[in-house]
Amino acid sequence: MAKKLNISERRVQQIWREYRETGRIPELKRRGRKPRNIDKETIELVLNALPKCKLTSPVHLEKYIERRHNIHIPHNRIYTILKEMGITQPRKKKKKPKRFNVLKPTNYAYGF
Repeated sequence: MAKKLNISERRVQQIWREYRETGRIPELKRRGRKPRNIDKETIELVLNALPKCKLTSPVHLEKYIERRHNIHIPHNRIYTILKEMGITQPRKKKKKPKRFNVLKPTNYAYGF
């Protein structure tokens, strides 16, 4: 069953135990934290600081707002606001570096 559902055997055991104890089918919930709603005051603060700050990077805006207003807004939240408003572009994914392979020298290269 675990292979068919693409989950671990341990997770199947946990679900089965919960079913035996409660008699109800367990709900499968999304993992992780629930996303927080951003209040209107925070959005207005970020959008008002945008023209005043020379740089539009979320990190720079975070520092600018913290210096001017003594309010800490995480740069991830600032980035989310800018992305929702269409002001910034999505982050670029880093390319994997290409490996440099050195060919082993052969005896022919040295005239042996």
